[in-house]
Amino acid sequence: MHADKSNKPIWVPPSDWGTTRRVLACISSLGHYMYFARGGRAGQDHVLTKLYRHDMHMAQRELQESMSITSASLSEVLSKIESEGYIRRSKSETDKRQFEVFLTPQGVQRATQLMEDRKHFEQQALSFLSQKEQEDLLNTLMTIIANWNGKEN
Repeated sequence: MHADKSNKPIWVPPSDWGTTRRVLACISSLGHYMYFARGGRAGQDHVLTKLYRHDMHMAQRELQESMSITSASLSEVLSKIESEGYIRRSKSETDKRQFEVFLTPQGVQRATQLMEDRKHFEQQALSFLSQKEQEDLLNTLMTIIANWNGKEN
């Protein structure tokens, strides 16, 4: 059993639950693990890697829109990252009402490490399954996604 960043084991549903309930609970537990193991959608790690992938800087408004979070939430995250020396903010040259967010050299180093860690995780995450088992799992998951997407429309 792997642990997330808080070193808590991945939750496994009780064996007395029905099969369908156990499968759905496992999907939920794995989703929760993936979300937090990869820094969430609005966490510091996500911001750093997003900036790295976007030429080391973005307009704060563009960053907020791409992350689908409130400006207050983003400002809080950015303040923490800025205090750690990973980013700097400055007024936009083209629109003085806007701020640009830039990775510092320390931020580039941190983002690079985060992406290397993610790559390593992706290489190891399913290494215990054969290629055929991974393909079967992928087909099953794609079938579930296609079916659930059809129910939402």
